[in-house]
Amino acid sequence: MSGKDAIVLLPTGGGKSIAFQLTSMLLPGVAIVIDPIVSLIEDQIDNLRRVGIDRAIGITAQIEDPNVKSKIINAFGQGEYLFCYIAPERFQTEEFRGSLRSLTLSTPVSLIAIDEAHCVSEWGHDFRPSYLNIGRISRELCSSHNQIPPLLALTGTASHSVLKDVQRELQIQDFDSIITPKTFDRQELRYSVYEAPSDQKQNQLQTLLLRTLPDKFGTTGTSFFRSRGDRTFSGLIFCPFVNGDFGVVNIARNLNNTSIPAKFYSGGAPKSWARNTGSRDKSWNQHKRETAKAFKNNKSSLLVATKAFGMGIDKPNIRYTIHFGMPPSIESFYQEAGRAGRDRKKAECVLLFSVFDRERVEHILHPDTPIEEIVEERQTARENGADDDITRVLFFHTEAFVGVEDELSFVDILMKKLDKLSERRKITVVFGRENTKAWEKAIHRLVVLGVIEDYTINYSSKEFNIVLRGLDKEGIIHRYELYVFGYNKGRIKKELQKLQKHIDKPYNDFVREACRILIHFIYDTIEKGRRRVLREMFLLADSAVGKENCDEIVRERTLRYLESSRAEEIESVYNDESIFAKLQIVVRGSETSEGEMVHGIRSPRDAADMRGQVARYLESSPDHPGLLFLRAISEAYCSDFKFEVIFENLKAGVTFALSQYLLDKETVYKSLSWLLMDIAERKDTVCKKG
Repeated sequence: MSGKDAIVLLPTGGGKSIAFQLTSMLLPGVAIVIDPIVSLIEDQIDNLRRVGIDRAIGITAQIEDPNVKSKIINAFGQGEYLFCYIAPERFQTEEFRGSLRSLTLSTPVSLIAIDEAHCVSEWGHDFRPSYLNIGRISRELCSSHNQIPPLLALTGTASHSVLKDVQRELQIQDFDSIITPKTFDRQELRYSVYEAPSDQKQNQLQTLLLRTLPDKFGTTGTSFFRSRGDRTFSGLIFCPFVNGDFGVVNIARNLNNTSIPAKFYSGGAPKSWARNTGSRDKSWNQHKRETAKAFKNNKSSLLVATKAFGMGIDKPNIRYTIHFGMPPSIESFYQEAGRAGRDRKKAECVLLFSVFDRERVEHILHPDTPIEEIVEERQTARENGADDDITRVLFFHTEAFVGVEDELSFVDILMKKLDKLSERRKITVVFGRENTKAWEKAIHRLVVLGVIEDYTINYSSKEFNIVLRGLDKEGIIHRYELYVFGYNKGRIKKELQKLQKHIDKPYNDFVREACRILIHFIYDTIEKGRRRVLREMFLLADSAVGKENCDEIVRERTLRYLESSRAEEIESVYNDESIFAKLQIVVRGSETSEGEMVHGIRSPRDAADMRGQVARYLESSPDHPGLLFLRAISEAYCSDFKFEVIFENLKAGVTFALSQYLLDKETVYKSLSWLLMDIAERKDTVCKKG
C-alpha cells in the first residue's frame, strides 16, 4: 500500500492471492498479474467472478481469434479492467506494450504481481527467458507520471538460491522487502516414500490407490473415488511427461482399465489427441477447461496431471498427492505436495520413485561430470532399458542445458544476422518455427552483456525486433562484472582475467568470447546448481524410503532445507574473503570480533540443521569452496551421514578453490587437513569407513 516492492513467501493456502487482490482493489488503477500457466490464470479469474468481480481478463494464447484478442488488448489500454492476467512473454510483444503506453497516459498501474515467483528462477534460465526481463521491462512500461508501481512477488516457498535469483532478476533489493512465515511446517500433511522398479511402478500405484490410501482415510477402495461434494477424496497424481509410459495419458488409461476413474490434464495436447475419434470435434483447450472444472467442482475425484495443473489451483479438499516420479528439487516437492490439505484437514503426500543404479546416480549428479557426458549417460540408459527417475528428470535438464558449444552456435548465427554490433540501431531478425526459445536465450545472453538494449517478439510473423545499444568493450566488461557479482563475488577476479585476455580483439570477436565466458559461468553456476538440488532431493527420498519414521524424516529434512536459522553463519563463510578462517569459527564456535557468540556445530541435530541450510546456498554457488567444505563436515556430524557425500564435497571444494577462486594452495591444504582432523576427532567411524 505504501508503494514498496515486496517478496512474499507463504505456504499454500496462506493468503498470497488476497494480498495482491485486496491491495489492487484499494489502490487506484489497474493491476497486472503475471502468471506462469493458463490454468492458473483461468482459476484466478473464475475465483474473482465467483465473488462478483468481473472486470478481470486473461490475455493468453487460449484466445485463438486474433481480432478478439486485439479488441481485448485495446479495451485493456482504455482502462476497462481492474485485473489483467498475462504470461511474462506478453511483455515482449509490441501490441501489448502499445496498450500499456495508452493505459498509463490516463490510468496508473496500481501494482505488478508476479504469482508463483519461483518460476522467475526455475523457468527463466531453462525455457522461458522472458521471465528474466520482468524486473527491467515492467518498471519501464508501467510507470506513470514518473511513478513506478510496486512489484509484489509471491510464492509458496523459495530456497536460498531461488530467492536470491528472484531478488536479482526482479531488482528487489530493499532489506525489509522479504516477508516470510514463522514456519513452513504443514502439520496437516503426512509424507510417505515408496521405491519400486520402473516396470513395477504402475502396480505400486494401483496398490496405493486401492488399498493403502483408502485404509489411511478409513474407507474402502470401492468408495474412495465417489463424488461427495466438498467431502470428496480428491487426489492429484503428478507425472513428469505428457506422452510415453510415464506420461499422464498412459497412466490415466491404465488406471481406468483397472476400474480406477481418472482424468488427465497437461499444458500441451498429447500426441494421441488428434487420433482420438471420440474427441475429434473438441479442441484441446476446451477439453482442458472442462477437465479442470469437473475436478474443481468435485464431479471427478482423481486427476493425473503434469505440473501445468497443480500450481496455485485453489481447491481446498485435495486429500492426497502422489508424485509418480522424482521431483527436480525439495522445493518443487514441497510446492506440489502442498496442493493437498488447503482446508487444513488431514492429507497424504506420497512420493513413488525408482532408482536403477545408485552408482550411476552418484556419477551423473556429481559436480565434476560435464553436461555432455550426462546426455550420453541418459541416452544409453534409455536405449538399454535402464531408465529411472533420475535419468527421466535429467531429460528436461539436458533439454534446457544443451551444452556450451551448442548454445554458442546460436549466438554465432545471431551475431551474423545482427552484423555490426558496435552501432546503436534497431534491426529486425526473422527466426524459424523451430528453436524459438534457443534464439531468445541467445538474445538474452547479449542483453546480459549490454550489447542488446531491448527486444520484442512478433509471434505471428516470427520476428525479433532488436535494439542494439552500441556499448563499448569496457562497458561490456563492467556489465559482466555486475552479473558475476550478483551470483558469486568470489569468482569476479578469475572471470575478469578471462575477459581481459580478449580485449584487443575486434569488437564482434570480443563479444563472442564474452558470450562464451558468460555461458561457461552460467553452466558452472546454474546448471551445476540444478543438479545439486536434484541430488538433495534424491538424498531425502533415499534416506526416508522404508523407514517407520518416514514422515518425520521427510518433514525435518524439508524444513531444514527451507528455513534459515543458520543463515548468518553460512553467510559469513560465503561473504568473507577469509573463507577458511570463518569456516573454523562456524564449525567449532567462537566469539566474533563484535563480541557475539557463534555456537558452532555441537550435536547431530545442529549438524542436520547446517546440512539442510548450506545445501540451499550451494544451489546458487555450487563451486564455493567454503560452502562445499561446510556441507562435507556437517554431513560427517549427522547420525545418518553418507561417506560418499563427504568425500564428494571435500574433493570439489579443493578443486574449485584452486581453479575457480585462485586461492593459495598452502591455505587450501591446511584447511583440508584441519577439516579431516576435526572429523577424525569427533567421528572415528567416518575415518574407519574411509
